[in-house]
Amino acid sequence: MFFNNGPRRAGVWLVRQGPLSFTLPITTGTQPGVSDYLPAPHGLAGFTAPVEQIYPSLVPYLELEDGRVVVATDGADEIEPSSDGRSLRVVWRRWALVGGKAGNLVDPHITSEIRFRIDGSTLVREESLTASEPLTIRRWRFAVPTTVVQDDLSPAVARAFAATLSRLSAAGAKIIELPLEEFAQAAEVSPRGALASYEAYSVHREWMKEAADKYDPRVM
Repeated sequence: MFFNNGPRRAGVWLVRQGPLSFTLPITTGTQPGVSDYLPAPHGLAGFTAPVEQIYPSLVPYLELEDGRVVVATDGADEIEPSSDGRSLRVVWRRWALVGGKAGNLVDPHITSEIRFRIDGSTLVREESLTASEPLTIRRWRFAVPTTVVQDDLSPAVARAFAATLSRLSAAGAKIIELPLEEFAQAAEVSPRGALASYEAYSVHREWMKEAADKYDPRVM
């Protein structure tokens, strides 16, 4: 783990524990809200963020009553890693404004506190939002890609996925089904895989020998 202690905290949580292997950046991207710089577990099996896209990958966008869209990113106000490296607490009081300039922050009078923790072989993300004054959140947006990533899901995964979306919708979240044709083109653009594929293989190759049936055939 590495985090700086300036007026705006930033850094990265690097996890290599058992089957869990990912990097979670808390930093400023090329644009506010750009997906591959959001505080999400990049490299985690089953999760991929589109590159250089304004897209709520795991981290939700909040649309305020005045139409502004904010996202908890571009560093953080507080970052507290645990001493054993198995959990992380992050707090945002100043948010990035989607469509604004990188590094320019706004105070929407909402505090987001996110706790990440490792529970066995599972990464758990818990988020609480607290308003310091009365306000209206017009939309809480999650994007759900429909191209490739939902093809041939096992029945158990499909049921769990649908149940999760239903719970989010019931809580007031706006679920956006988003076709991403770039996903369908990935195999043609990089038939031998990208650099990340070779890096992932160095980590997963022993597990593939022992439990190949647990991997998506498209990964193998």
